[in-house]
Amino acid sequence: MLTKSEMTKLNTLFAKADMSQMRDVSQMFNSQFKAKTQMAKNSFTVGQNVFFNDKRGQKIEGVVTKVMIKNIQVSTDAGMWRVAPTLLQAS
Repeated sequence: MLTKSEMTKLNTLFAKADMSQMRDVSQMFNSQFKAKTQMAKNSFTVGQNVFFNDKRGQKIEGVVTKVMIKNIQVSTDAGMWRVAPTLLQAS
């Protein structure tokens, strides 16, 4: 995780960058984001107990029923949810 100082430094560097450099940074960011999402997705298996927080901040617990390309399907007492793997945590 980045510190506040590192975030400030990044903001300063972005302000100095030209458009070509910003496109390069965007591609690097997207590549890293996809890699982290893939790693998160691969860490879950069908039958695993998981939890996540819904839009209101309530903790929802359930069981992984399917690992899809972009999301993880989770069965809960409130029904089925499609959840981004970066939002899930193992119980």
